[in-house]
Amino acid sequence: MNVINQPSILEHLTRCGKEDFPNGSDYAVRFNAIDAYMNQEIHPVVTVGASFVDGGYLTDHGPNHIRTVISRLTSLLYSSPGYSSSVQFPSGYELYILLVAIHVHDVGNTDGRDGHELAAADVMERLGPLFGPDEVEKRLIFRIAQAHSGWRGTSQDKISFLQKIDYVLGKKIQTRFLAALLRFADELADDRSRTARALLDSVKLPKSSEVYHRYAYALHSVVISEDSVRLEFEMTNADATRTFGKGKDEVFLLDEIILRMIKMHRERVYCMRFLRPLISIDRIDVCINIYGPGYNDPLATIDFRMEEAGYPISPSRGILDLCPQLASHLCGSPLTGESLKNYLDGKGQ
Repeated sequence: MNVINQPSILEHLTRCGKEDFPNGSDYAVRFNAIDAYMNQEIHPVVTVGASFVDGGYLTDHGPNHIRTVISRLTSLLYSSPGYSSSVQFPSGYELYILLVAIHVHDVGNTDGRDGHELAAADVMERLGPLFGPDEVEKRLIFRIAQAHSGWRGTSQDKISFLQKIDYVLGKKIQTRFLAALLRFADELADDRSRTARALLDSVKLPKSSEVYHRYAYALHSVVISEDSVRLEFEMTNADATRTFGKGKDEVFLLDEIILRMIKMHRERVYCMRFLRPLISIDRIDVCINIYGPGYNDPLATIDFRMEEAGYPISPSRGILDLCPQLASHLCGSPLTGESLKNYLDGKGQ
């Protein structure tokens, strides 16, 4: 699928007829107002607010990051085999819901990084009518946005707690699909556009944040195809042989890249559970080039592929990890042969 010749989802939204939206309203015009206000008044202060509350200095959470997430979404959708098949492509209204969720997914960082995905609700409440008059619509936008990170109790599986399908103002919404799409696109958006060489060379960059910016700058290309994602990293010999601050620790840049790649692999496996069959990314290919001074060939090249392989590991709690509902089956005890016997004995059989 040739993504270059496909419209962005922003363009797709403007081309949708009013019949795609509740009550025939012009949601493209509403989104343009949201987009302009958020980019001018809200996103530019998110990074500053988070730094003030938490210390350190986040990679960019401003308008450029929003544009990058939207770009990744466009590539994921239009590179998929489902785009030109009978599989249901997101409707105009679903694209509106998704685009607004992208705008609010990180704004809670203004009040600090911890729990930022939930703090988006406060920001939406403060902005009031900007997001329209329908509370049911705004609640769905928030639920999709907050599923991009964080925890629900002791679980990071937040998307499963959403409805697979919601009906909002008479329109069908593929809620889990949209949440997974935002989450995976966000995962792929932490590249060079989120930092700058001048910032890396500044002595004012807090030590605790160094490696986050070095990682972002090293990732210069993210290429999405029908069944894979390819990541291209570049670092200097000097950067490869020293350590950088990460919180209270010091780490090598390569170790941080590997750690982030493991996380990205987990996110791919997790999100594909909700994105298939429209989107099916089966692997992530990684290339890391290390260069010396000048423009000579790389001193070293590291290539590897991340995909599901081998035989699945048995869950630690057996069937209870696969089917949590069996933890309190029948008489309130985990389902075993003995608990079934006790249950039947209590029935007097």
